[in-house]
Amino acid sequence: MHNFHCTRSNTPGNSPRKVNMLKYLVSLILILYMTQLAPVSGKVYFVHRGVTVTPLGHSVIAFDANDLIEWFGVHWNHAGWSVDGEDLLFGASVYGSWFILGAMEKWGNQPPRSVDQLRKFISTVDYSDGEIRLHEDGIAIQCFADDDETEIAWYLFDETFANKYPERVSFILQPEWELEFNPVDPVQQSVILEDDFRFTSTPKISNESGAVYYAVNTGKYLSFDVDCYRCDGIRLDHFGGRIRDAEPELDDLWPGTLRLLRCHAIISGGDSMAEIIRSMDTRTINWIPALDDIMSKSDLVGDKVSCTSKLEDLMSAFLNREKSSRKSSFKTEMIEPLIQSSPHFCQIGFRYLVFDHSGRIIEEKTGRCIFFDDSWASANPNLARSIIYYYGGWDILW
Repeated sequence: MHNFHCTRSNTPGNSPRKVNMLKYLVSLILILYMTQLAPVSGKVYFVHRGVTVTPLGHSVIAFDANDLIEWFGVHWNHAGWSVDGEDLLFGASVYGSWFILGAMEKWGNQPPRSVDQLRKFISTVDYSDGEIRLHEDGIAIQCFADDDETEIAWYLFDETFANKYPERVSFILQPEWELEFNPVDPVQQSVILEDDFRFTSTPKISNESGAVYYAVNTGKYLSFDVDCYRCDGIRLDHFGGRIRDAEPELDDLWPGTLRLLRCHAIISGGDSMAEIIRSMDTRTINWIPALDDIMSKSDLVGDKVSCTSKLEDLMSAFLNREKSSRKSSFKTEMIEPLIQSSPHFCQIGFRYLVFDHSGRIIEEKTGRCIFFDDSWASANPNLARSIIYYYGGWDILW
């Protein structure tokens, strides 16, 4: 953890804290006066993303400001505070915000007044634990940081950016974990999302029309611990039947999530994705994020009896391995996952509690798995694309 401390000369009778507070109050009075002359009608959104930001995996704070220039003007005097005041900058405790505070201190008393000045200011931010980028139009900032234990990202953008690029931000601006979306119109022609580096195409499951997109993320490593896939020849409302009938040799070419779902489609006999997910117990559902690591050489093809036996054997081996490798001073417990399902959309929220040696909860972590098909994507194009961007890496804005 980096510590940033401001250096000031102490004048008799005026502590640095009092001087900075006076500056802040004067600035606040000026801001309130200017606000009366030019009322704020827009929003600037701050999004903080990381494994410990539960239950969404990210949080959103909306500030009253017309653009980033105005936002920095309002918050600029916070640079006069030490690292103890970092919460005042973004409205939340954010790893690495002291780099911004340090750059503000070096820049001077006057905040950037134009996009060019803002670009120059951002270039002075020495983000040694990651990187920070300003959009070419000066309407968005995205930042990535690594604290050696986990990775976080944060984004700052105005309403102009949100309206211009809904395919980038529709997902992160959803207010709740359970997504709001348009229902699928059975008459509407489905459109397959164009190929993109954000997802990997798997071997075609059948010669039928349709495509399923899914992303699995534990949230710990935003830069690479993200998997987005597209599976052609299948839709969620008939997922079980199609994946059960797929050629057995495809199992070796599929990622672990598809193989587990195929196994449960065989065991449960469920037809839709929703039926398959509902048939899985909490232990199996919470197992999904670790699948690709432990299923690379496991055979989960067969009839109902053999698939049940193979799955139990595989799970026992996995749990024994986890138990032997777990640190003695900490305990991790998987709790009841969150599930939202519909005929053409399904998502699972994984939740983990970490306990210390005394049994006290010291951390809650989150992960997410989202499935949708081309019918749902056609009814919700911006939301569908923003999900793929979000789970395709940390740099979601551009």
